[in-house]
Amino acid sequence: NTWTWAPDTEEMSWNARIIRNYLKEEVDDTMRPIFVCLSDQEILVVFARIFREMSYSDIGTLIGTSGEKAGSIYSYAKKKMKKRGKKNEV
Repeated sequence: NTWTWAPDTEEMSWNARIIRNYLKEEVDDTMRPIFVCLSDQEILVVFARIFREMSYSDIGTLIGTSGEKAGSIYSYAKKKMKKRGKKNEV
């Protein structure tokens, strides 16, 4: 699956619950279970990186950490999603 920046997300609140609800509406049924495994911080980072195409530096500023740490969070979240996807045969 390929996701890209979504203009309708520009004004969205940086709240994990709101972002989870958005993803439930926007992704297909096979992908929904993958996002469930992510922590609130991970969902913010993944959303910012994939749907808003933000840099790690900008994401770090957004969540109050370094760009390097944001990249690490994203990498770990990707591994979790990949593992969950295999488990759900996505």
